[in-house]
Amino acid sequence: KNGFVEIGILYSENPRGRNRYPSTSEIEMILADIELNTNLSLHVCGHSAFNNICCPDIFLRNILDIFKRIQINGKKTIKQIEFVCDKYKNHEIITQFNEESLEDNYNPLKVQSLNHSILLNSSKGCGIYPEKWEMPETNKKYGIAGGIHVNNFYKTLNRINKHHKYVSWIDI
Repeated sequence: KNGFVEIGILYSENPRGRNRYPSTSEIEMILADIELNTNLSLHVCGHSAFNNICCPDIFLRNILDIFKRIQINGKKTIKQIEFVCDKYKNHEIITQFNEESLEDNYNPLKVQSLNHSILLNSSKGCGIYPEKWEMPETNKKYGIAGGIHVNNFYKTLNRINKHHKYVSWIDI
């Protein structure tokens, strides 16, 4: 019962046989067992899942209000991000930031929505621990991900405390 811990649930419409993604029925079971007021985020993975967030089916319409944050994984345009931010004004919308994000139409730092945050992840979901995190010039809330696990958790916390005082969260 730690108010600072968040449970992130992966959501994919097309898991392609990978057991890393819970099915919709498994997500419903998880949500039924979680205490009220638990910090939850929905991690939207893949084009089909993103399209479903933009125009939600009955499953998503029934569960989205439970989540405080929605993380959109993958490369999205500024226009796509702002659309989701506008649609879900009561949620924090998180998008990934890495060197590929700096293209004009894709740069999440240019998103004007106040409910938008960024996740620094130079490994692009591959779990590679970076030698250093390149911090963008921004006033946005941001988190850090990429290769953080049990074996380097405390090293990561020390790095954050020493160099990155404005980190709001880390993904393990």
